[in-house]
Amino acid sequence: MSKLKQQKDLIRKKFLKLRLGLSINQIAISSAMITLKLQNMNIFQNAKNFLIYMPINNEVETKYILNMLLESNKKVFLPVFGKNAWCISKYRLGDDLISGPFNIKQPKKIQRALIGDCDVAIVPGLAFSNIGFRIGYGKGVYDRLLTDSKCIKIGLCYDFGIVNNFEYESNDVPMDFIISEKRIIKLI
Repeated sequence: MSKLKQQKDLIRKKFLKLRLGLSINQIAISSAMITLKLQNMNIFQNAKNFLIYMPINNEVETKYILNMLLESNKKVFLPVFGKNAWCISKYRLGDDLISGPFNIKQPKKIQRALIGDCDVAIVPGLAFSNIGFRIGYGKGVYDRLLTDSKCIKIGLCYDFGIVNNFEYESNDVPMDFIISEKRIIKLI
């Protein structure tokens, strides 16, 4: 195992443990504050097509963001695993969801779309560097999905998940914004 992979694994373990230690109340309050910050951004108000995640393991809750998008007639896409690869699928209010890999909710009926259809990608992370790189679960899902995308990439996390810096790899996709309950970091 490379030194970089070991470093990332240590960060993953540390921040997953911190996140799993959050109470339901802490998650709800922080998620509401993050949602409000996101909602007030011009980018959020003006964009029409959004990639968003369904949270697992105490990630920032996205159900209110999802509801706002759908109520505002925005197009919503979710990451899905189908035909042995990750892609994105359209999602509409009332679509049935099933548990996919890692217990992530995804549309039962996959309606493949292109990442180029998205104006904004709302992305989870275990930790984010203050220069925009993220550490997820180490599967590279978002890095592969977002590699050639021109969309605005917004990482959501709890403030303790923003760290000064860590080494990153050439295939790691940086965020344009990071939003926590305490701050918005603009990187573009």
